[in-house]
Amino acid sequence: MSVYCAVPVSPALSARRARLAAVAGDHAETGRLYREAIAPHRGLGLPYRATQLAEQAEGDALTDAAVIDALARSYDSPGATVDAARCRHRIRSSGVATPSPRGRRGYGSELSPREQDVARLLAGGHTNREIAQALFLSRRTVEDYVVTVRRELNARSRHDVRY
Repeated sequence: MSVYCAVPVSPALSARRARLAAVAGDHAETGRLYREAIAPHRGLGLPYRATQLAEQAEGDALTDAAVIDALARSYDSPGATVDAARCRHRIRSSGVATPSPRGRRGYGSELSPREQDVARLLAGGHTNREIAQALFLSRRTVEDYVVTVRRELNARSRHDVRY
């Protein structure tokens, strides 16, 4: 017996009902309710929340590297670098071989995607330790990135980084 009504409801209410269905173990209803909630969130201009719902819809069974990569790219568009890094870490830790393009891409005077992540977090006032945790890097690696970002953005100190 389903306790969910068929009356059109708000996207947020659909998301809550999806979580309840997931707890109840009703997988078919969970998927339907998440799909019902995702599209309106995108339509309302809430791509971050829509991506969160898409990730929740996949649940713990999320193992497909292509799906996780798509989620990471979706998180990148609104600037959610921590969530994108978490998705990419999930891909790497699952042991799935991810194809990489041959050779390294040169970025010239532009920041690489990882340097952009560091620059965003630096501009937000985060410490090296916080950046390392958010991006799943060592503190020493973050120190190197901070030096590179400061040099490429001509910032005299980490507090002068605007990104």
